[in-house]
Amino acid sequence: MAGGGTLPAITRPPVREVTTLHTVLPVVFAVCAALSNAVATVLQRKAALTVPHSQGLRAGLITDLLRRPVWLAGILAVIGAAVCQALALATGPLTIVQSPRS
Repeated sequence: MAGGGTLPAITRPPVREVTTLHTVLPVVFAVCAALSNAVATVLQRKAALTVPHSQGLRAGLITDLLRRPVWLAGILAVIGAAVCQALALATGPLTIVQSPRS
């Protein structure tokens, strides 16, 4: 070097800490996605039980559901689950985030 100085040492985090973060973070996001999906299912089914019964699918069903705050909370939970799943897949490998289904 021209000034006779030495370069500062480059410090890196220990490999184990980095590996743990890359494993734990996607798992946390995947668990949050699963929980949010479960909550969404419960909320939407609870709201669906409160609409007037009919023999078949009727046109006003969606408007009836849209008027129910519990059903809308279920929709928000579905959106939250999608965001958490996307974050899990963005931060970790597919083999950790998406378990095989039997």
